[in-house]
Amino acid sequence: MMTGPPAPDDGPPGHGQLGSPVGQGRPGEDPLEAQRARLAVLWALMLRRFRAYVHQGAAVTTDRNGHEEGR
Repeated sequence: MMTGPPAPDDGPPGHGQLGSPVGQGRPGEDPLEAQRARLAVLWALMLRRFRAYVHQGAAVTTDRNGHEEGR
C-alpha cells in the first residue's frame, strides 16, 4: 500500500523499453549510448541466468545418477 505519490523513477518504463523513455535521461546523456548500456546490462543478466540454469541442470544429472557423467 502506498502512502504517498510514487517517486519519479518508480514509474513503469515507456513503450516496452528498459529504463526511462528516450529523451528523459540524465542531462548531457547520449540516448544511443544509454540504450546500448541498458542492452548490455540485459544481456549480462540473461547470460548469468543461463549459466545458473545449466549449472543447476548439471547438478541434477549428477545427483540422479549417483555419480558424475563421463566417469
